[in-house]
Order: sequence, then C-alpha cells, then structure tokens
Amino acid sequence: MLSEIEATCQDVIIISKGKVVATDTMDNLTHRLKGSEAVAIEVEGRNGAELATADVQRKLEQVSGVSRVINKVEGARLRFEVESLQGRVVRAEVARAVVESGWNLTELAPVSVSLEEVFLQLTESKK
Repeated sequence: MLSEIEATCQDVIIISKGKVVATDTMDNLTHRLKGSEAVAIEVEGRNGAELATADVQRKLEQVSGVSRVINKVEGARLRFEVESLQGRVVRAEVARAVVESGWNLTELAPVSVSLEEVFLQLTESKK
C-alpha cells in the first residue's frame, strides 16, 4: 500500500515500533536520506548521427560533481542515470556538457526514491 500512499499523500509520517521516526514531505525525506542528486538523462545524436555509448558515459563522468554514471541503454536510446557527490546539484552542468558536445538532450528528469525505500531505510536503522 506504500505506492498508493506515495501517489495520494503530500506529507508522510513513518512510525516504527510505536515511535515516530520521520514526519515530512516525500521530497524532503528523499533528499535527506539520499544526500545526493540523481537524474535520468536521454541523449541522441544531432541530425540522426549515431553516438557511442562509451563516449557519452565518459563525458558525463567528467562533469564536476558527478560521482557515478549508470548506463541504462534501451535499444537505440542512450539513457543514463547520473548521481552527484554528496550535497552537489549537477543538473545544469550535465545538460551543458551534453549540449556543448553537440548532442541532443531529449530527457532530463530527477530520479526519486520510493516511499518503500525510505520506509525500509528509516525502520531498519531503528532496530
């Protein structure tokens, strides 16, 4: 039922063993637990040009503040999840790196943690 709560509620209270362990908005809980930013991006070549996955990944890994780039290629679509270092925001730098490389940035979206992941992290650490 956590997915239904996540879809319908703005504020969340998490209780473990009869004690409130967190009360906040989903966004705040997610950012507080992650401590870093993760964004999903999709890149394509301009004018139908093909791109090498390794080249794009290498370029993304060189962006200041990026800690990890995960290849999420789906068929011909080059998709990546880019994670930042603790406390860094890298969306603008990632977008700039893609565009300055002459590629099309077709998607840039935050990757969020599910309520279930938040719940498990908060309640497991309170055992």
